[in-house]
Amino acid sequence: MRRILRIISLVLVASGGIFSGYGQTDPVVQRMFLVGDAGQLKDGHHPVCDWLKTHVDWDDSSNVLVYLGDNIYPMGMPPDGAAGYDEARRILDYQVSVVAGKRARVFFVPGNHDWKQGKPGGWQQVRNEEAYIKGLGLANVALLPGEGCPGPVAVPLGDKMVLVCMDSEWWLQDRRDRPGLESSCECKDQKTIVDALKDIVGLYPDKLIVLAMHHPFYTHGEHGGYYTLKQHIFPLTDLNPGLYIPLPVIGSIYPISRGVFGNVQDTKNPRYKEMREAIEDVIKGHSNIIDVAGHEHTLQLLQHDSVYYVVSGAGSKETRVKMGQHSLMAKEELGFATIEMHASGKSEIRFYNVGATGLDQAFYAAAVAPLPQPVATSVVVGRFPDSVTVVADSEFLAGGFHRWLLGANYRKEWSVPVKAKVFDMTGWTPLQRGGGTQTLSLRIKSPDGGQYVLRGVKKHVSDLALPEALHGDQFVRDIVSDGVSASYPYACLSIPPLAQALGVPHATPQLVYIPDDPRLGRFRADFGNLLAFLEEREPGNGKKTYNMWDLESLLKEDNDNTIDQPATLRARLLDMFVMDFDRHEDQWRWLAVDNGKGKTLSPVPRDRDQPFFINNGALSYLVASSWAISQLQGFRPKARNIYGFNYAPRNFDRNYLNELTSTEWRDAAEAVVATMTDSLIEAALRLQPPAIHGYSMDAIIATLKARRHYYVDEVMRYYAFISKVVSVYGSDKRELFDVDRRSGDSIIVNVYKLNKEGEAGKKLYSRTFYSEVTKEIRLYGEGGDDRFYIHGQDGGRTVVRIIGGPGNDDFRNEVSAPAGKTKIYDLNTEKNTFEGNGAERKFLSSDPAVNAIVRHGYIGNSTLGFHYNILAPLVSVAYNPDDGVFIGAGFRYTTHGFHKEPFKTMQTVSAAHSLSTKAYVFKYAFEATEAIGSLDLLAHAEVRAPNNTINFFGYGNETVFDKHGKQGVAYYRARYNSYDVDVQLRKRFGRVFSMAAGPVFQYFTMDSASNFSRFINQTAINGLDAATLYKDRTYAGGRVNVVVDDRNDVLQPSRGILWETKFGSYGGLNSNSHAYSQLNTDLSLYTSFNTRANVVVANRVGWGKNFGDYQFYQAQFLGTLENLRGYHKDRFAGGELFYHNIDLRIKLAEFNTYLFPGSFGLILFNDVGRVWQQGEASKQWHDGYGGGFWISPLSRLVLSASYGQGSDGGVAVVKLGFQY
Repeated sequence: MRRILRIISLVLVASGGIFSGYGQTDPVVQRMFLVGDAGQLKDGHHPVCDWLKTHVDWDDSSNVLVYLGDNIYPMGMPPDGAAGYDEARRILDYQVSVVAGKRARVFFVPGNHDWKQGKPGGWQQVRNEEAYIKGLGLANVALLPGEGCPGPVAVPLGDKMVLVCMDSEWWLQDRRDRPGLESSCECKDQKTIVDALKDIVGLYPDKLIVLAMHHPFYTHGEHGGYYTLKQHIFPLTDLNPGLYIPLPVIGSIYPISRGVFGNVQDTKNPRYKEMREAIEDVIKGHSNIIDVAGHEHTLQLLQHDSVYYVVSGAGSKETRVKMGQHSLMAKEELGFATIEMHASGKSEIRFYNVGATGLDQAFYAAAVAPLPQPVATSVVVGRFPDSVTVVADSEFLAGGFHRWLLGANYRKEWSVPVKAKVFDMTGWTPLQRGGGTQTLSLRIKSPDGGQYVLRGVKKHVSDLALPEALHGDQFVRDIVSDGVSASYPYACLSIPPLAQALGVPHATPQLVYIPDDPRLGRFRADFGNLLAFLEEREPGNGKKTYNMWDLESLLKEDNDNTIDQPATLRARLLDMFVMDFDRHEDQWRWLAVDNGKGKTLSPVPRDRDQPFFINNGALSYLVASSWAISQLQGFRPKARNIYGFNYAPRNFDRNYLNELTSTEWRDAAEAVVATMTDSLIEAALRLQPPAIHGYSMDAIIATLKARRHYYVDEVMRYYAFISKVVSVYGSDKRELFDVDRRSGDSIIVNVYKLNKEGEAGKKLYSRTFYSEVTKEIRLYGEGGDDRFYIHGQDGGRTVVRIIGGPGNDDFRNEVSAPAGKTKIYDLNTEKNTFEGNGAERKFLSSDPAVNAIVRHGYIGNSTLGFHYNILAPLVSVAYNPDDGVFIGAGFRYTTHGFHKEPFKTMQTVSAAHSLSTKAYVFKYAFEATEAIGSLDLLAHAEVRAPNNTINFFGYGNETVFDKHGKQGVAYYRARYNSYDVDVQLRKRFGRVFSMAAGPVFQYFTMDSASNFSRFINQTAINGLDAATLYKDRTYAGGRVNVVVDDRNDVLQPSRGILWETKFGSYGGLNSNSHAYSQLNTDLSLYTSFNTRANVVVANRVGWGKNFGDYQFYQAQFLGTLENLRGYHKDRFAGGELFYHNIDLRIKLAEFNTYLFPGSFGLILFNDVGRVWQQGEASKQWHDGYGGGFWISPLSRLVLSASYGQGSDGGVAVVKLGFQY
């Protein structure tokens, strides 16, 4: 059938008269040009863009050009002044030039190369591209979606077509490098994206919807796993067309693995599949939707479930492609596609190559089903009562143990029926749903044109309510879900009088009930029969307000735009008084007042859901510890930890309260205490629904009154906390940063506006810092040619970091010492100047990251957003028949610093003890990121004493284990104590590859009394030297570690590889110690077939070899704890070993209990291995097999138990984590 359709289409294309007549009687009213992967020039030209300029009338406003991503090769748009910026600008300008000065519109959609090919800093690159496009000042050119948001964004085109833009790379980008919860994106997670797309599809049932994104859902090119014989024999030709170096077999590894499993940019990858399935579930079956994409450097048309899929990625490159499932056409040549909409509602998809002589020369065309005719519907609205009595949420009723564990909280308030006015929809128009993390919200237009928001009282917890590190953690999500009962359901009703008294702008929410009203339209299913709050969307007296993106743009564009910091402080102090913890950046709008030359912006709080949040359960109390989710510590007279309580606004406060002094903070806090009188507090709480007055209202009133006694002290401690490191920001205009180091260890920082002549004018910022409070000041010049002047007294303890930013900056330092207190960062590709006789340390680089600025740290692991130093406890438990029960405890302390990712330092201290053998193990690990230039500093110490115990059955691959002896396995135990210390420097090459090397010291000692009547003394049998067996041995040498780690998760990997290679060479430091070396390498491969990873295949292969004169405890060991399950630990010892392990890890189910919610599953395994020993001619391989189960009560914890069977019998093991 497909072949017949292709023949008919080709015949129609060849018959120009047919199309000509069709066009005359049914003219084209909208034509969309689709060009993907257009991001490179050829000899300074762009063949596709040149064709479009020549053959298309871009003064015709019915023409629309869509660039489908990868708009700039190879890594997107670097900052101005960075290497590659000029070429990136030329590439983008060439594409824009097609419509420059014309009436037609052009839309850019981001691709993976615009996101820096998925590498760190990709989000900033795509924002750079958007900023450049905006800076062109062309009203007909835009990048959508903006700010790195995922979309969807709908753009109506005429009355018959709608363009919907999505950023598919957002789905595939590392979560740490894309906007999330704290951004102002309309959609922040996959659910809200899908819901928004459903709304758009429902809004335009009778229009042609063109869904534009970079990644295709179906393709038979390279990203779909298509490789020819050429790639198997000459794989290097994909990197360089001239590298015809034959690599048979080896060359097949990459195409086969990529074709089967795919990297994240391939359709076979689970994350890619998840994206496709989520979106396709919305669009399938809709014949009025065409999905268009680039990514593959080909031209393809496919059809599946009545939806056409266009691949038009041959804008500047050509790659291989074939016909396959769902294919209608596939070509490997430069070109583009169009979608033409006719007046009748009929449309067709057409494909062109650059050899065509005009728009009548498409080499392929396919007709699209006509648009469905609008269906006339009538809405019958029933009669609704004026008010109803309804329960907010009845799911929080719980028994005694549940209340003890997770808290009594406000469960009664949630389950008590309250009276609410029924919302009358007459004259109101639903617009769009909101994208909150817990709250259903609907934007709605009033009869007078004002915009309001309906926010559901009932909460729905998603991953976005959790810190990034806990995403996917069902245990914590369940606690947070039940923790909704800790939120006072109608708290927002009591905030307006408190805010009014402090002069803080506020909404005026009303409690309403939304009936099952057909006028809700496509939102009826979600919002009908919903108890909700109705409040103004723009609570600033109805005036226009700005979101966070807008605010940041205003501050960056012009230094005449400023923040009203006293007003901001008042708003934040109200948050802290009522202990509303959920005050991240997207919880605010910004009201602008003209200040003469610019705007003064003040905050307008919104979404007041969390005042009076309490936390009184035993487990909830633990979860709210400083090392976990400390913002959930709850409403109380005195905060447990005011620093952790303010986790959500941690960056907000540091950015918008950076100029105020301690006196201003104290005065404002004391004003709050004075304003919050007994009568005001009581009146505010009486605004709660009368039905709940008899429960917690009196306790809340009493707590608010009691908070006044501790409040000022809390506020001042928080002021000191956020003043330890202070950032001061410039703009893209020119500024002078004046730094005056004063005697008495103080620093005055003034920032002035620079005029065109370079003279200082208006003072923009001024603050005096004292070293006992502020340890570090960071001055960000941002764009423009800025000046930095450091002068005054020598000395001082406060570090001043100057981050020049884009532009040719001037640095003048007159302070001579110490150099480490003044640090300058900028690009070495710019024409910066350095003057003065002062001492400083310069960090100049060609990497734009040296100037990176992320004020809010939306990126979960951003080095520039604030991170707390964390001291966290550690516990461990394990069992094996040789050691019995092993229990351990310790702690880990993590600190953060400037440009240190993922941390500045991490120290781990642990101790473990065997209840059976009485052995102890003490470990210390230290890691400092980029401690010496780009090198990390590592240090490890391990003490296995006293009573360290291993098994020794002798050397060789066929050693005997007498299971029936009187002592059993205990006869083969050997005790010795060991001390191992090393220090290494590590170089990281990206996120995957690292190499570390450094000196090591070892000390071993044995006591004959501890080994009495053991096999270790049978030296005539075991091959040991009786004369030197119990001599102390000391070594010094070096150790090298090489690691390739591409696992998607350290604890529960489901995809990726881990390849660790270690080499150590040691020389003896006494007469009993002889030189020896060890080389070990093992490679683990993890494979799963979907993002749920219900089945994971884990493979590991390893090899090791000793060189020189080594002792028995330095041998290569095979055993159940290392690599051969089903045998005792250290079962075989030799000079060389090899092993292979394979696991099938199956997730059986997820479960929910109050104590251990999580998931569990089975493990099936098979291990094989052997050792070699000099003088032995063994050919035997040892095989172990078995199974067990695993349980994961926390996303960061796995407990596994297994039983393995080998030739010596069976061995059971219980441990934290998997075997590998």
